[in-house]
Amino acid sequence: MVTGFRWSPGGAQGLHGITPDLTTLAKILAGGFPGGAVAGKREIMDLLKFSGDDEKDHRSKIRHQGTFNANPVSAAAGITCLEIASTGEPQKEAANKAAEIRKALNEIIRSYEVEGCVYGDSSVFHITLGARPEDFTGADIKNPKLPPEILKTGMEKNLAKLFQLSMLVEGIDFFHLGGLVSSVHTDEDVEKTVKAFENTIQGLRREGMLK
Repeated sequence: MVTGFRWSPGGAQGLHGITPDLTTLAKILAGGFPGGAVAGKREIMDLLKFSGDDEKDHRSKIRHQGTFNANPVSAAAGITCLEIASTGEPQKEAANKAAEIRKALNEIIRSYEVEGCVYGDSSVFHITLGARPEDFTGADIKNPKLPPEILKTGMEKNLAKLFQLSMLVEGIDFFHLGGLVSSVHTDEDVEKTVKAFENTIQGLRREGMLK
């Protein structure tokens, strides 16, 4: 669901030319109001349609009910949000700022000579500390050459806790060990994030938590 409209107006599937049988779209579809959608090929979606046959509609049709189905406020907000997302500009703004963050944080990792990397695609970034990929240069990375278990955890549990606490002290609350950048994030937000990360790396290195 993270890739619904974040990668492009058509999502990651539109960007890569993939037409799925079914796809799920979360709250962005309703402009932040309660709502979401299941979309797919006609032959599949037709199974949810009322046919006018009372026996079929009430006994064999696949049911599709929900508390917020056809909610007019969610629908109105969603139309406006989709009109904005369809331009592709919000996605570009967010992706550019995420790339700035990934590059700046990797430069800090390189300059302090600690093991780790910051990687991701589009407007997403993930942080790994305690292991360095073979292809690390200090630049932006999309797919680091690291074992799956390291990519899954990001860093050792105790280090992750201290890392997040230090970032909180610096005024930055990361989502797990990374973040999702939005088009409303500013250059000042990027600068604050980079500075907080540098201070955190300095502190963890000073305490012997990083090598």
